[in-house]
Amino acid sequence: MPSPDEVLPAAFALHNSPRRYALLVGSGISQDTGIFTAREITDDILLQAAGEKITPPREPIDWYRETHGNAEPTFTGLFEEYAQSPDDREAFLRQYFEPSEKNGNAQVTTPTPAHMSIAHLVRDGVISVIITTNFDNLLEKAIEQVTGKVPVVITYESDPRKMEVAGEHCRIVKVNGSYPGTDLKLTPKDLAEYVPSLAAYLDRIFSEYGLVICGWSGEHDTGLVKLLTADRTRRFATFWCNREIPEKIPETIRTKLHLSTIGITSANEFFGDLESQIAMLGRHERKTPLTVERAIQNVKDVLKESRPELTLPDLVNNELDKVLIELNKEGYVKDIHIDGKACYRQRLEDLETVTAPLAAMVATISFYDNEKYGDLLSDIIERLINLERREPFPIGHRNTTYFSSVEKLSECLNNLRFYPALLVIYSSGIAAVKKYNLKTIEAILLNPSIREFDLNHVNYSPYFRYVNVTSIFGCDQHLIIEFNQARFGTAQYMYYYPYRVVQSIIQSLIPSEIAYEAAFDIFEYLYGICFLSRGGKIRTSSVKDPTNPLLTRAWVKTVGYGGRGRMMLPHSVRSYILEINSRAGDSKFFGHDFQRFELCNHDLAEYYETVPPLTRIQPAGEVGGEN
Repeated sequence: MPSPDEVLPAAFALHNSPRRYALLVGSGISQDTGIFTAREITDDILLQAAGEKITPPREPIDWYRETHGNAEPTFTGLFEEYAQSPDDREAFLRQYFEPSEKNGNAQVTTPTPAHMSIAHLVRDGVISVIITTNFDNLLEKAIEQVTGKVPVVITYESDPRKMEVAGEHCRIVKVNGSYPGTDLKLTPKDLAEYVPSLAAYLDRIFSEYGLVICGWSGEHDTGLVKLLTADRTRRFATFWCNREIPEKIPETIRTKLHLSTIGITSANEFFGDLESQIAMLGRHERKTPLTVERAIQNVKDVLKESRPELTLPDLVNNELDKVLIELNKEGYVKDIHIDGKACYRQRLEDLETVTAPLAAMVATISFYDNEKYGDLLSDIIERLINLERREPFPIGHRNTTYFSSVEKLSECLNNLRFYPALLVIYSSGIAAVKKYNLKTIEAILLNPSIREFDLNHVNYSPYFRYVNVTSIFGCDQHLIIEFNQARFGTAQYMYYYPYRVVQSIIQSLIPSEIAYEAAFDIFEYLYGICFLSRGGKIRTSSVKDPTNPLLTRAWVKTVGYGGRGRMMLPHSVRSYILEINSRAGDSKFFGHDFQRFELCNHDLAEYYETVPPLTRIQPAGEVGGEN
């Protein structure tokens, strides 16, 4: 059995980074079930093919080598040779995946101890993504038995919208198909590559997750090996469980991946030991909630390290996972008779509590860094904005107070799913504004996209129409005003609520009220410019639409909702925009297309019915002078 010292590093890694490691498992975890492995099927096919041509002590493999020019037999090669039609394939597979007892009854296969230990890790929130080359449904059976939930099974036929890399639901990625639901990938040609959507999904998993590999040889799955060993920045470790010496691991994998090998005698023993050691670590852990102050200090400490880029993504992504788990909850409102106002406020505050440490971390990065971590910031925001609607109520009749219907309450709760993104975007954006970190502002406002699916195509759209104050809170403005009174002691307009919440998150970075207010208004003006730059449409109605992403705190303060009026653009905004051109330098802010910036600036000011801020940007074709 594996040494405890060998298993402990993997246990530490999975315990300290829950849901940041995926499993990659093969036929080795199913060996005790009676389901044939590829090696066993190969031997059986050879016996059937050779028949009486083999007499002891001659082995089937000797016959194959003699008749095939000394070539080595493989399951995939034999399948291609002896089962060429769809009917042949079906009959061929049935005898191995639906074995019968001697009396002719179907043999019942049950999950192994390895399957059950994996299911326990899923239940305990340690693992949420499992990649497998197996065709059987034993993992699904074990996870449903332990958790009471059916895992999401993803194959090459799956809708790309199901291919999430984060979320509460366990996902089993069956890269070679699922018996009997799909055609199975068995031949060398089949295994050489995957459909683009599945290949892209696997690439994202391998980029964002560490791996524990067990029961997979890497010998025949050439397409999977190619994706696994592609050049990428790996955020987490890769653990490889092997029964033989490490030299037996395919050379491509050994040279491309920095493996931590674990010697094992069986998958059952390994996963049993892994489960028990993670449980032991959990029992001895002191759990204290991460405060905003501690989150900011953690990032500062990492930024002082000689190579912070090795640690910072893990630190931030661990907090991001907590937020995504909360956002992907379904059926979290259990009551039959719902106090609508209390329910809405509870959800609002739950999302604030879980998001505040993440927003503080991202704001700290934005405050102290201008370019190095732009991709990390964009990636965090993309994961927060690419969310599906979740049903807040379990199935069954319900009623609610305050809201006109349960459906209306459900709509308002679903609008809140973008609230964490808003807190992260505003906190980090305002921090970047304060330090004139223009490339960071671009990473926050211009780079992230929402993926929208149209049949087999993926469209990438800006997030502005989803992530803005009025679309998130506009479901019931009066309720937010009431919350302002209860929490902040003043019945201010709706914008006051996120204004104060964001301030509480980044107060140690921007302690001055005057500086914070200025940075808030500047960020919202830049938000509007970026909205127009990415194709946002200005509505020309005589009444301003309260869900329009262009509505800002400054607009509401000076004009109010609805109607027309000249917005008083704060002096801080005009001063900041005046310096944009000179501050940008060589940063290539706005793609270094300042004519486009100037055009959007004029369009936005026209919408606000105010004089455009001066920019010092030279009109196209002119040299020298100021605008």
